[in-house]
Amino acid sequence: MKQIYSAIFIVLLSISPNASASFYHYSRYALSIEPSDPTFEKQYLQEPKKGLVISCELETDESSNYFGAFNFVFENKSDKWLIIKDIRISFLSEAQNRNVSIPVGVQYSAWLQGRQNLEDYNNKKAAFLTALVGGLAAATSNDDLTQKSGVALTVVTLAAMANATNYNEIVAGLPPYHLLKGDIVIPPGMFMKRWVLLNSTNHKESGYIHTMALQFKDHTGAPQKLYIKFRDSTEKKIGVWQTDDFKVDMKSNINEIYYSE
Repeated sequence: MKQIYSAIFIVLLSISPNASASFYHYSRYALSIEPSDPTFEKQYLQEPKKGLVISCELETDESSNYFGAFNFVFENKSDKWLIIKDIRISFLSEAQNRNVSIPVGVQYSAWLQGRQNLEDYNNKKAAFLTALVGGLAAATSNDDLTQKSGVALTVVTLAAMANATNYNEIVAGLPPYHLLKGDIVIPPGMFMKRWVLLNSTNHKESGYIHTMALQFKDHTGAPQKLYIKFRDSTEKKIGVWQTDDFKVDMKSNINEIYYSE
């Protein structure tokens, strides 16, 4: 019986937040060293042991060629309350910042509707195939594809947001738990989750984006800048951000990525 209790304790310890944070962190971690530093590649997959730990993933189910959906975990491995203020994101080149924007207001609402339309369409296809195979009667519903005209759309690029005088006004209208919406307060030994949706254009100019920079002020007011490599420079998955416009030359020794005309 004692051995059984010991085994149960070991299992509980393995899933305890104090034992390891890996089970709720994503596999890519933010580092203060620049990506050009040779040590960056050796460390960005390793979970830091103390302080503020930030991890990120590119969400494959919600991303598409022109939209990248990201999830973040902010963990506080210290005994003090941490506050992250005025957080901003950018990429490694001016071309990337110029061609990536944050969907806000009517843009974000339209993206949600578009995603719902795709989900409804896929569900209908699955139901139709089920009906063919099993002889079932698949019920269908009418899609509301009505689009309102005359709505002004303002593209808020990362380059424009970096110097925007109305930055607080822009982020005030963002949905709850958005990465850029308000301060992130993290109690000692706990973690918070955030997300962000990015819209990219002109992929030929911006290139294949794989590394993000996070800039913010910490609880002391000191500016911080961290880098997250959220995917490999040669990684390609169908249906994920930008990959419809790029192909990987897997036969090349350097695995360069080429733009598909």
